[in-house]
Amino acid sequence: MVGNEILNELIEITNSLDATTETLIGLQENAKYEDAIKKIDIDLYLELPIQELSKLANRLAQISNELSK
Repeated sequence: MVGNEILNELIEITNSLDATTETLIGLQENAKYEDAIKKIDIDLYLELPIQELSKLANRLAQISNELSK
């Protein structure tokens, strides 16, 4: 039973990380078109966090898959 709880929590975390990553990507794309923000390099500020979130989501997905076997 504890294994199922852990698996469910990992799946929830993975889904949340995926959603957060998608939100950041959307914000990044929208910010490129805002006049006030065009002066800064949006990619510089958001690229690394997006990559990290994606990496974490992928790792959690791998763990979830391993636990479900």
